[in-house]
Amino acid sequence: MICSIVNNDLNFAGTSYQNEDGLGIQYPSAVERGEELSLGALIVSDPTTESGSGMFVVPVTALYDRGQMMQDNQLLSQRLAKQALIMHPQLAESFGLHAEDRILVSGQGWELESGLVLDETLPLEVALVSRSNGFPIHAPGFIQVQRLVLTPEG
Repeated sequence: MICSIVNNDLNFAGTSYQNEDGLGIQYPSAVERGEELSLGALIVSDPTTESGSGMFVVPVTALYDRGQMMQDNQLLSQRLAKQALIMHPQLAESFGLHAEDRILVSGQGWELESGLVLDETLPLEVALVSRSNGFPIHAPGFIQVQRLVLTPEG
């Protein structure tokens, strides 16, 4: 049954069943022809420590970030990744930050008010930000972080 459908439908012809339209020629690979394989020159550089002041931050991909593929809808809006700086509690403590603080994050030519999320499973020396989540950070680098002190209204 499936063979009769495949033979009558041009979309299936030659893909996974009977190849009636092909040339019947299979070209040998470079290895089969006896050619020597070269991957080119390998350039090895010494790993150097980034120099800078402030907190070292790395952008990461998060599930349900605010990228271009996500549209606003009620179901997903509750699951979107928060715009927050994520770090180990000891790193936060070294910068005088506490859980759920509002912070001012600044880089080269930009600054942004954000939240803070502490996660004990993260490395001690690096903070993370979700990509496509409002932070103009596209590569690892140093940022400045300042705790915002809320003044009571009255």
